[in-house]
Amino acid sequence: MAGYDLEVDWSNGVAPGLPRDTTIAAMDAADVDVAMLSAWCGPSGWLITNDEVTENIARFPARFKGLTSVDLNNPMAGGARNTAMHG
Repeated sequence: MAGYDLEVDWSNGVAPGLPRDTTIAAMDAADVDVAMLSAWCGPSGWLITNDEVTENIARFPARFKGLTSVDLNNPMAGGARNTAMHG
């Protein structure tokens, strides 16, 4: 998709100027069947949360697979939660 930076944060479903549906369209145009999503917590906080990854996989289960993560500032807190990933 010309004019779009596909490496942007689309937390909460929408990146500035790049809805999820546009990502799917870009994947189609590039003959990409499946993309990997990864939750990521950086030094300043979550860039994309486990819940957001799970939500996107639930919405497009044939198109997205994913990985969950933990807050590296508090990794033991993530051990108490088992997030089910589809696929």
